[in-house]
Amino acid sequence: MIEEAEKLYKEIKAFTLWADNNFPMWDEEHDNGEWEIGTDNHFDEMVSAAGEVISNTDFADADEVLIDAMLFAVARDNECEMLADELLKHEGWFTLLAKSSLGSKYVNAQWQFAKRIGEISG
Repeated sequence: MIEEAEKLYKEIKAFTLWADNNFPMWDEEHDNGEWEIGTDNHFDEMVSAAGEVISNTDFADADEVLIDAMLFAVARDNECEMLADELLKHEGWFTLLAKSSLGSKYVNAQWQFAKRIGEISG
């Protein structure tokens, strides 16, 4: 878990630095999800690292820091929705993050979970 989580934290930091330098007014309320894929913004690497966490880490081992990082990544991926789709295959992660998104600042994660809630068996 530690290796995957650390990689995710590193990529989020790199993405955030890039976003702050290129879009200084961006924040949770001003993120339309249209990040430039294929540039040196670490978006693809961040999404990939979040996918590795989903695949290789038990959701029960997630602490608040990792949950926040995962919600950040899901919220950024609100155009392609790759992480939300992947989470459907991992019901424990989906449920944990969906519940954690409620009342959070991650509105762009919340609607992705709401959109898929009927697809989870539990």
